[in-house]
Amino acid sequence: MGLRRWREPLFLAAAVTTQALVFFSATLIINRSRPDVPKLDVSPPTSSFPSGHTSAALALYGGLALLLALLARRTWLKVLCWALVLVPIAVGLARMYRGMHHPSGVVASFLNGGVCIAVMARAILARGAVSSNPPTGLARSSSFVSGRQEHWRRSLR
Repeated sequence: MGLRRWREPLFLAAAVTTQALVFFSATLIINRSRPDVPKLDVSPPTSSFPSGHTSAALALYGGLALLLALLARRTWLKVLCWALVLVPIAVGLARMYRGMHHPSGVVASFLNGGVCIAVMARAILARGAVSSNPPTGLARSSSFVSGRQEHWRRSLR
């Protein structure tokens, strides 16, 4: 039994892992203190910039939203899939409310997660868009693209 759909889980894992590497590198370079506001709990002695919780939430839930929306056929279902993006928005707002991050740190985290999703989608999902072996009976040209693969290619541009 072979794994038929390996690009989707690889994309999601790569997006989350890449955002974590970017987050960790940024915290080593930028040592920003936490906001000087009353906090709901004790804050850890780590850097406040960027928000790792927010970028991880966006990479995971935004990546899931992208995958599910690309697979959904009905418009209302696509919209419902994109509702997953509300989770990282709630995480970012909660991190600011708790006094753990400045707004700029949360915005940078959205940028980190979003760029990681875009880069990994282009690198992993779009690579499978063009078939090198068209089925017999169809015109053999380098531009042959199957229906599902064409869908992926168009949506990732």
